Amino acid sequence: MSDLNPFRRNAHAVIIGINKYQDEKIPDLKLARADAEAVYQILTDPELGRISPDHIILLLDEQATQRNIRSAIGTKIPHRAGEQDMVLIYYAGHGVPVINPKTRAHDGMEKYLAPADAELDDLRATGIAMDEIQKFFGYIESRQVMFFIDSCYSGEAGGRTFQHPLYQKRAALTNEFLDDLASEGRMVLTACDVNEVSLEIKNLGHGLFTYHLLEGLKGVADKDQDGLVTIHELYDYVYEQVSQQARRMGGSMHPVQKGSLKGKIFLTQYESAAQKQARALHHQAQSSSDAGKFAAAYDLWQQVIKLSPEHESAKLRIAEIDDRRLAEQRKAQEILEQRQAILLNLYHEGKLPSDEFELSLALIEKKENELVALERKTRKLLDDLIDEKISVSSYLKSVGLLRKPAVFKKPMSAPPAEPSAEKEESAAIKTPPRKTAKVEKAAPKPQAAPKKSVVQKIQLPPISKIQLRSQPAYLAEDDVKKMLKKRNFFDKDWNEPGKGLQHYYEVIEPSEAKLVIDHATGLMWQQSGAPNRLEYSEASNYIYQTLNGKNYAGHKDWRLPTLEEAMSLMAPQDKNGGLYIDPVFDQAQRWIWTADQERSNTTWVVFFDSGRCYSSLVYISNNMSSVRAVRSVN
Repeated sequence: MSDLNPFRRNAHAVIIGINKYQDEKIPDLKLARADAEAVYQILTDPELGRISPDHIILLLDEQATQRNIRSAIGTKIPHRAGEQDMVLIYYAGHGVPVINPKTRAHDGMEKYLAPADAELDDLRATGIAMDEIQKFFGYIESRQVMFFIDSCYSGEAGGRTFQHPLYQKRAALTNEFLDDLASEGRMVLTACDVNEVSLEIKNLGHGLFTYHLLEGLKGVADKDQDGLVTIHELYDYVYEQVSQQARRMGGSMHPVQKGSLKGKIFLTQYESAAQKQARALHHQAQSSSDAGKFAAAYDLWQQVIKLSPEHESAKLRIAEIDDRRLAEQRKAQEILEQRQAILLNLYHEGKLPSDEFELSLALIEKKENELVALERKTRKLLDDLIDEKISVSSYLKSVGLLRKPAVFKKPMSAPPAEPSAEKEESAAIKTPPRKTAKVEKAAPKPQAAPKKSVVQKIQLPPISKIQLRSQPAYLAEDDVKKMLKKRNFFDKDWNEPGKGLQHYYEVIEPSEAKLVIDHATGLMWQQSGAPNRLEYSEASNYIYQTLNGKNYAGHKDWRLPTLEEAMSLMAPQDKNGGLYIDPVFDQAQRWIWTADQERSNTTWVVFFDSGRCYSSLVYISNNMSSVRAVRSVN
């Protein structure tokens, strides 16, 4: 609610309370005026009803004449209230029925509100007929009209009704009548049901119905504790309280609600205990934000939203911090990728050794609070290297002096899971010795003349092929770790206990180049690969144009391997001139591209020179790896 304008301008009310009647034949009431005054106080309270006093017509005792009531409901309110405005009419006083067999009412009775100047013997001229109220409702454009009647028309004397010479003990306030009075956009709430008396309770200082109406409007009826007392919440509360208390007193009162209103219509708005707490937290969060403590402010505003879900200011500030964090994350990612690119260039230029390259990549990805003392010193040197404040040789010399064993190693992975069925299958075929054609150490660029196709056949025991995923996928780091452990593949960082697969390699020499078939997986590999290292886009062109486009080795289904397929080649120790791969393969392909990505701009690469796999940026110029194509053997 606004501190500058606490009142809502789209609400209007007529409040009527009559204790004293001019006609001595009509008994006075004691608490009807107090009821009306209390309702007025709540509705004009800038922290509750918030209806401007100049939007309320208050008629008490002698002011509540038949003329003034007709003018207020039939003329003034229809002129003031627009279609989207809310109108509330409250009446506390006598209700009087008159028998008329010719009336169109189902019960043969006319119903009247008794204004202060009503004459008992001439109610048709001096009373306010309820049929007339219904006609006045038709003059009001508002779609939200509520009529509260703390009166009754019971055949029993007492309360807010009285005996009339023509009145017999029969029900006068019928459901049919209320249904006629109420309709869509018009809601009527009465103090009691047919044949019941609306009681005045001296100790409460109010009529029983209005007493609980007032309590509910103060916030007690706010069931969902959102700071708004709606018409439906109010009726549910009043009905329960009035009916229970009347029963304890030996009477019977059951308030009635008729008609319907669309939307969430609130009568009073207050600050609940939760909203008060939310307001205090909001000020605390704002102070933290002004001091630059955005994390603390963010947590406080989150608490505000839990206490007050409709707190728009807290929602806005949370969104601002989220935007700021996202911008900072994007900026940090850009800087990280730039630093990775610099290290990659130094690596590809041969200036940064493989081990230092890998350790440097791991180090720049660490957060400042994750660094130990020695790592901080090395990180400072690494920053100086990237910023070109020191040379590569100076960096290597400095870190060599600082280095301690295993300082930068990633934490060892958890012990491997129990062997899977596939690993048991691999173990079951270990008895026969591996038979492969003898392969001479291959040069990076073989110059041998083309040969006729030669196949080195091997004798294989009955085996079941291990099915590896062949479709490319997006893999997060956790996905890769799970895959390595599931397959028991060796990785120096993430699954060092891995033993790898028991392969059954067979070398084939068609006229173009050597091929290697792994009968354990049913995959056919290039024994060597692309003659030069390629950027990622060039690697795709090499597969689809140079190999498939030219029917390489008689096949057109060559592809980049998935990370799972490529890691199946990883040996658990360096056994090929320092490479973690079987000597059956050429040494020129020290690291190879895969078809799997971590995100749209990074692709997983397998490093046989270090026994690891990493995700690598693909859009950086001169970021090149080798290509070893693969295909599935039918």
